Amino acid sequence: MKNCRNKHIVQITDPGIEQYTLNFTSEESGTIKSIIALSGKELDFIDMLSGDLIGQLLKLLISVSGARRVL
Repeated sequence: MKNCRNKHIVQITDPGIEQYTLNFTSEESGTIKSIIALSGKELDFIDMLSGDLIGQLLKLLISVSGARRVL
């Protein structure tokens, strides 16, 4: 189990798979990193925010789809 803000989080994927995907995923921009840090300081609950892997997947899907506007 992972630990986040003193809460146990159940690991549903093999840690090796997660590390593999992180090794081949683009790093977040400085802007995104600062938003994440600020969110962690100012919000009580950030558990439901998408992680870096999901964020990069969404970025890829938006790019491939040619979307001009995203909610």
